[in-house]
Amino acid sequence: MSILDGMAKSKEEMESSVEIFQETLKAIELSPEVDPVLKKLLGGLQSGNTVAEMAGITREEMEALFNHGCECMLSSQLEEATAIMTKLCLIDSIDPRYYYVLGGIHQLQGKYEIAGKLYVYALAFDATNPDTYLRLGECFLAAGEYQNALASFEGARIFALEGKGSKETLTTAEKMISLMDQYDTSGQQEASDNKQ
Repeated sequence: MSILDGMAKSKEEMESSVEIFQETLKAIELSPEVDPVLKKLLGGLQSGNTVAEMAGITREEMEALFNHGCECMLSSQLEEATAIMTKLCLIDSIDPRYYYVLGGIHQLQGKYEIAGKLYVYALAFDATNPDTYLRLGECFLAAGEYQNALASFEGARIFALEGKGSKETLTTAEKMISLMDQYDTSGQQEASDNKQ
C-alpha cells in the first residue's frame, strides 16, 4: 500500500485515461442537450487553452492570487490558502507551482497521501525540480515508505547537483539521504504489505 495508490502506474495507463477523457469531452460537445457556453468552454480546453486564458484572467492577476495564497499558507490561514490554490489549479492546470504549494498545505496538515499526489502532479509539469522531490520524499518518509523516500531524496540530489532548486536543496537532499541509513529500505514492500 502506497500514498500514491490509485494513480496511473504506467505510460499506457496514463494514455488510456487521456483517451477516455478526450472521448468524454467529444461526446459532451456533440450532445444536443449541452449548453452552448459549456460547448465553447470544452472546445477551448480541447484546443489547449486554460480556463484562465478563456476567461481573460491576466498573468498579473494570477500571480497576485498565487502570492496571496502563499501568504495565507505562511500565516497559517490554511483553509483560505487551500481554496485559493485549488482555484488556481482548476483555472490554470499546467502551472506546477500551484500543485506544489497545495501539496505543501496538505503536508502541513499531515495529509501525506493527498500531498504526495499533488507533488507528483507538480513533477508532471516540472520533472527536474529537486525541491518537489524533497517534499515528496518527506511524505513517503512520514508514511513509512522508506524505499520511495530514499528514491525521492536521491532524485532531489541529482537535480540539485545540476544547479536546480534553492541554494539549500543539495545540502538538505544529502542530509535526508544520510538520515535514511537508519531505516530498513530493503524490506519496505513487505512491511507495507503487512499493513493491509
